[in-house]
Amino acid sequence: MDRQTLLELIPAYALGALDEAEQAEVEARLADDPEAQALLADYRAVTQTLSLTTPARTAPAHLADDLRKRVQAAQSPAVLAPPPSPATRRFPGWRWLALAASVLVVVVAAWTIFFMQQSEQAVCPNTQALYQQIIAADNYVRVDLNPGEDFAGVVSGELVADPQANAAIMHMRNLPDVPAEQVFQLWLAAPDQTVSGGLFRGTGSDTCIILPLEQPLEQYNGFGVSLEAAGGSPNPNGRTGPRVLNVRLGDA
Repeated sequence: MDRQTLLELIPAYALGALDEAEQAEVEARLADDPEAQALLADYRAVTQTLSLTTPARTAPAHLADDLRKRVQAAQSPAVLAPPPSPATRRFPGWRWLALAASVLVVVVAAWTIFFMQQSEQAVCPNTQALYQQIIAADNYVRVDLNPGEDFAGVVSGELVADPQANAAIMHMRNLPDVPAEQVFQLWLAAPDQTVSGGLFRGTGSDTCIILPLEQPLEQYNGFGVSLEAAGGSPNPNGRTGPRVLNVRLGDA
């Protein structure tokens, strides 16, 4: 095996698409070729990233029937074909498929990573670090926000929380622009009372608020946001303006 062939086989080797003889030959050549080793590491990194970022999905119900039909067709008598040319013998069709598959892996992985980065950038910069920390926790919860009657079909979002770290973020989308004489107010509802969590304004299409939890997360019934006059609700224990959204922890 010459070096050019070695480099051409790296993508297929990374995918485990070589036969035992070629795999052994590639491994023997890899030991003395740092450039080929680096190329292999790149392909393996991409395939590993793809496997980690692509969610598992249930196979379609018709897949078993389709596979069975293909197996039966493959077992049918083959039509004799003319012997392969030297060029075909040197680089058989399955290897082209392996290389095409490796290229597809790279392209799909690149697009997956791109869209993941776009999604991560959509989370507000002021809470980015804590947001990533929360969703990386094994026991984190995510609950959809419920818009108020006047904001249905416009405002949406979710609450993400890590009960063990007692950390929570309310991620709101499409909060409307409000005049200077109005402001949004955060509310934290506990069994004994509801208290204000502070005043804020929308920050474009995405607004994120770190909840100021003074008690363990499980001791709260839920959280909400109302639209109040500048300065906030005159009632320290509840809203006086319309409800923008809320979330009940019992829905988690």
